[in-house]
Amino acid sequence: MCLRIQLGGTNSALYRVNYKLLLWWMVLMQLGSLCGQSLSNDSLHHDFFVFNQGQDTLQLDRPDVGIRMPALYGPSTFRYLEINGQGRPEVILYRAFSGFKAQHGGSFDISERTHLGRYEIWDLDTQTQLLVAPTIYSFDCANFIAYAQPQYRRGACSYHYDFSIDELGTVELRELAQSQDFICSDSTFSCSPAPCVPPLAEGRYRFMDGKYQQVD
Repeated sequence: MCLRIQLGGTNSALYRVNYKLLLWWMVLMQLGSLCGQSLSNDSLHHDFFVFNQGQDTLQLDRPDVGIRMPALYGPSTFRYLEINGQGRPEVILYRAFSGFKAQHGGSFDISERTHLGRYEIWDLDTQTQLLVAPTIYSFDCANFIAYAQPQYRRGACSYHYDFSIDELGTVELRELAQSQDFICSDSTFSCSPAPCVPPLAEGRYRFMDGKYQQVD
């Protein structure tokens, strides 16, 4: 059930004092996505995700994608699944991030866009991540930095997986697709940014001995 807040008439003191604060609170609630969920921040690097009618809270990190698009702050989907056989069921989140960097000066001109989508499996009892599986990533840039090598880099790269998880918590990452096309001012330097390398290999991952391990 959604939380409803009702104030007095427009002449009430509560309305006059808290009207602007309430508007900002409502915006943050919308950014947290679905009814029964909310999202707040404690710093530039973390969010608190509150769900299950306020009974569960997770502190989520914020990957650096530059200036983030606000519509993608909170998890878009989640489900519960017993994986480690202890305590409460684990929670599986899908989170998406999109952002850009635009920095311009006399000796540099930086324009970058990044999109990242990933699944996260969390142990609610210990507040720890059991697995982070980026399944889609794209990056494009047109950069000039006079004091860097190479000075000029332009292009794009991306990768994508199919993600699935069964009722036992076994994760499969299949059908990896990658693309990369960069042009640099000096061919002796690598044009590929490190984030375009998938952090997990294609295959099956099973929770064993307290952690996820690749089994094939």
